[in-house]
Amino acid sequence: MQSSARRDTSGRLAITTESGKTYFSNGVCQCEAYRRSTACKHRALFRLYAIASEIEETVPEAVSLADDVAASDRKTLIVEIKAAWPKSWGPIEVELLRRFRCSDLNFFAEDVLRDIRLAIAA
Repeated sequence: MQSSARRDTSGRLAITTESGKTYFSNGVCQCEAYRRSTACKHRALFRLYAIASEIEETVPEAVSLADDVAASDRKTLIVEIKAAWPKSWGPIEVELLRRFRCSDLNFFAEDVLRDIRLAIAA
């Protein structure tokens, strides 16, 4: 039998152990270890569950690449383009010169830099 845990309506965590016994923990517990004032795995699980819940609440929403690129400043776009440029496309300067007749990203307008950054990701 495996252990399982779930929260009840009073905020306690109901923990069913391998032996089939269920304990309700919210910082206190009914198990023998808690009664003897020793380490209680049920209280530890309750604390771990609380920490995990806090982490889930603070996880930022995922941002799409398009939104990230739209919010990026010019310097960031240039750095990202250089870092993400595929080696299989040849040297960046050669390809930019061939495609745009300019080999320096600093001379491109920001909207063009955004289009290049998105094209690399595609």
